[in-house]
Amino acid sequence: MVRRHTIGVTILAFLVLVLMTASPRLASAEPTQEDMRGDAWPFAEKHLSLGLQTGGGFTAAHGLRNAKLYSAMGRIGYVLIEQHAFLPGSLEVGAEPNYLYVWEGTKTSHLFGLTTDVKYNFQTGTRFVPFIEGGVGVSYATTRIPAGKGTNFNFVAQGGLGLQYILNSRTTLDFRAIYHHLSNADTGRDNPSLNSFIFTLGASYHF
Repeated sequence: MVRRHTIGVTILAFLVLVLMTASPRLASAEPTQEDMRGDAWPFAEKHLSLGLQTGGGFTAAHGLRNAKLYSAMGRIGYVLIEQHAFLPGSLEVGAEPNYLYVWEGTKTSHLFGLTTDVKYNFQTGTRFVPFIEGGVGVSYATTRIPAGKGTNFNFVAQGGLGLQYILNSRTTLDFRAIYHHLSNADTGRDNPSLNSFIFTLGASYHF
């Protein structure tokens, strides 16, 4: 029962912290579209970002592959280019160290991984910045994943979308939903996969 409430408690605590931090800024005047295209736009070309997100999810499978997950993910991003014609926005590349705590019934595992990704930030002229992303990486688990059937070392492929809220020119709040695929790419005797939906909340600092 404690494990079932871990994700909910973590997200609730994070939301309380966000509201306490953001409330003075939310009371300030909304920026104009011109502001969001100028210095207040944190996703400008050659900008760096550091972020941290936490959350959880569940597997998109059945039987022995059913699992629940808790995640903590860091991220460093770099904006390669902006464009202002069709679908204005910016293209960003990033590296993401991540930790997953996975429990499959009575069996648990700790996963440590690193992914690289490509992310596109859509410029809306407001504080709200939707994005799409996709990436690949590697992961090492303290037990075989899926439980007793896979391998400790696995490859990762993931893709998703999300929404960022600009607090100021250097800080954003981030929400995302990703589809996370993990398998050993036929490097083991068997190649069972663990496919999961993961939802995270976090914040990023841009400079």
